[in-house]
Amino acid sequence: MDIYKQKIYKVIFITLFLFITLIYIKLINLLSILLLFAKTISVEERFIKRTHLRYFISENNLNPDDFGI
Repeated sequence: MDIYKQKIYKVIFITLFLFITLIYIKLINLLSILLLFAKTISVEERFIKRTHLRYFISENNLNPDDFGI
């Protein structure tokens, strides 16, 4: 009877370990997706700011070299 308890505990432990590992993998995956999304937003914001700056420069007849464009 004791051997069966050991096997049951071993199966429970392995199942729990695999479940926790799966949760960690999913969290890391989610975190990488969120970081990629944040980086994409950052690139879009820079593009929008640069576009507005170009519009401002062209409307006011300024030199684009002064602004690093």
